[in-house]
Amino acid sequence: MTSRTPILVLIAILFIGVFGLDYSAGGEVSLWVLYIVPIALGTFAMGQRSGIVLSCLAGVLLFLNGYLVGNPYASGAAFVIDRASDTLAYLLIACLIGVARGRYDAFKSEVTHAAGLPD
Repeated sequence: MTSRTPILVLIAILFIGVFGLDYSAGGEVSLWVLYIVPIALGTFAMGQRSGIVLSCLAGVLLFLNGYLVGNPYASGAAFVIDRASDTLAYLLIACLIGVARGRYDAFKSEVTHAAGLPD
């Protein structure tokens, strides 16, 4: 078992749970904002590239949920635009968390080095 296995299991459980909640809410209510939790956790723990992959996965789950519960929009184009904009929001959030994590790591390394502590 690698060091990433527990975080991957937690992220999978969170995605399944959010998808289940979103599916049970039906087509009238979208719980798209809840997908941010596993994306943020994965991005902070595993890096920006993982966050981008998780954002795309969340987008696929949103499209799948919309397909399963039915399109709440008058046209298919409106549905695609809505889901794509949600996915772009996920990607933006993952990138921002990735940048913040990089700055945090750099600051932590600088402080550790200045204090003479081992990395």
